[in-house]
Amino acid sequence: VRELGFHVEPGPGFAQTDDWGIERDHQWTTVAYGADDRGPSVDVYYQGISPSLPSTGTRDAVTVNGAPGTYIEHVRKDEWGAHVAWEYAPDSWAVVSERGDSAPPPGLRTKLVTVAEAVRSGGKTLRVPIRVGTMPASLPPVATADTVNVQYFDGDWSWWLEFNGEIHLWATSQTGMDCQGYDASPYTESFSYRGHPGCLVDGERIGLRLGTANVFIDFVDATPKPPIDDMKQALADLTLASYDQTTWFDLKTALGG
Repeated sequence: VRELGFHVEPGPGFAQTDDWGIERDHQWTTVAYGADDRGPSVDVYYQGISPSLPSTGTRDAVTVNGAPGTYIEHVRKDEWGAHVAWEYAPDSWAVVSERGDSAPPPGLRTKLVTVAEAVRSGGKTLRVPIRVGTMPASLPPVATADTVNVQYFDGDWSWWLEFNGEIHLWATSQTGMDCQGYDASPYTESFSYRGHPGCLVDGERIGLRLGTANVFIDFVDATPKPPIDDMKQALADLTLASYDQTTWFDLKTALGG
């Protein structure tokens, strides 16, 4: 995959963000209603794959550019969720979803249908800020990654590769971020590897400062645990592009293709 298979045309007050993801069964992006108001996510599933939708809540028939679809809204004590699902192309489904706290806002169904009607085929070339280098045999081959995504928050980027829910290789331009355990416990060891400062949360996470980014491997769910030296090597062998997105790597190059 070199390009996102779809895009969202700008609409009344909203536009597609630079966030995107490639999953094993679908691709996604998000839209925003202004710089600080993230809106719905847009998920387009590969041909022949049906989306997993809530089994509870209210359901109403809608149309999306003339195609039949379903609006689903479910409300719990402290949260709500809403989805518009429709057959975006023959045997290919798309879903626009949004979630929030307290009560759903007025006009939510119309808002989601409007975003759905802005979804079009054909998308941008996918570029990422990290190129993967040597992956020791104790770590999964890059080609087996289930998920790759890039997201932005307050001007910083994050990049993720996920392997079978057990190994997470990720990076962020938030260089102030330190190693922490899943219960927010501090790192248990600091070290230097090939001139890069690093940190370790025993049995959970290892990280390196790599130029202007922090890079990590989360391995808390891995069985068996990869050797620490192998993870240090994998992190140090990553290549970091500049913050200028024109210097970022196309997806095939980034993943060793």
